[in-house]
Amino acid sequence: PSRPFPAVLALQSGPLVRTHPHDVATFRGGPELGVSPDGSQIYFTSVAPPTSGCTTSGIESIFRVPRRGGRPVVVGHGRTLAVNPIGGEVAFSRDYENCRFSGPGALEIDGPGGPRLVRKASPGPRSLELPLFHLAWSNDGTMLTFEWARDGSTRPYELDPGTATSMDSAVCLCSGPPNLATFGFLGDSTDHLGAVSSGGAPFGRTSDLRSRVVAVRRNGSVDRTLFRWPFPVSALRSDPSGSAILMTSPTKPFTRSGFTDVLYRWSSGDTKPGKIRDGIVPAAGNPDAAYPAPPGRAGDGGARCPRARGAGPRTRRRRVGA
Repeated sequence: PSRPFPAVLALQSGPLVRTHPHDVATFRGGPELGVSPDGSQIYFTSVAPPTSGCTTSGIESIFRVPRRGGRPVVVGHGRTLAVNPIGGEVAFSRDYENCRFSGPGALEIDGPGGPRLVRKASPGPRSLELPLFHLAWSNDGTMLTFEWARDGSTRPYELDPGTATSMDSAVCLCSGPPNLATFGFLGDSTDHLGAVSSGGAPFGRTSDLRSRVVAVRRNGSVDRTLFRWPFPVSALRSDPSGSAILMTSPTKPFTRSGFTDVLYRWSSGDTKPGKIRDGIVPAAGNPDAAYPAPPGRAGDGGARCPRARGAGPRTRRRRVGA
C-alpha cells in the first residue's frame, strides 16, 4: 500500500477532514498516534534520518505536528508513545539503544520542561532489550500500562512512574487467560481494557481468529465481556467514561492472503461495533469537540493506509504491532 499518514477524520460518518503528508512508520510493529489534551497537537511515530555512527537506516522517533498543519518536530526517540491526558507529558519507549538493534532499551517520559525521567531495565541475567507494546496512561494521568515481552512471554503490566525506580517496579497482571492483550484502562475505572483471542498466536492477521473484548481486573483476571468480535483485534482505546471504545481490526480483504485494518466504534448497549472508515491503522481520540465535525460529535485522529493502484501484497504485521 501507499505509506500511511496522519489524518483527521469525523467520527460519525468517517470523512477525512484534514491530512498531514508525513510518513508514519517504525522498523517493526505498527505506527502509533497520540493527541494532546487540548487537541491542538498530533504525535506520531516515524523514522528520522540516521546520525553519524548509526548502524541502522534511521532512528525510530516520536514527532509532534500541529493538528491544523505545520512542520513536524522530533520530541523523542522510540517506537511506542502515549500522551498523558492530564499534564500532556509524552511517554515513549525504545527497544534498544538509539541507532542500534542491540543494547539497553528505555522508557522515557517527556514533559514541557524536558525529559523528566528515564526508566531503564535493571542489569541482570535478562536481556536489556525493552520491547513494550500498547503503552497507555490512566485517565487520571498517574499510571502507565503496557505489555512487556520478557522471559519468553508477553504479559500486561502497570507502572507508577512517580515512584518507580526501574522497570522492575512494574507490576504484572499475570492471572489473565492465555492470549490476553491489554490496551490501557477502561475509562476512569481501575479495570483494564483487553481482548482475548480464540487461539493460536494472539492478534495475528489470519481471518480464522475470533476475539472477546473484556474488562480486566488489576490482577489480570477477566471481570466481564463487553462484546464479541468475529475477527482479530489490532488496537482498542476507551473514552474517559468507559462507555465508548474505538477499535481497529483487520476485517477488509486486501489481497488473496492479507487484510487491512478498519476503524470501528462501540458504545455501551451496542450489540456490535459500528464501522467508521476503512484503512485506518491506529486511532487516537481528539478531546477538542470544537474542531469541525458532524453535529454532536468530536473529531478523531487516525493514520490511514489507502490501497495504491498496482501495489503488491501487504506485509503481515506481527503480534508486536499496535
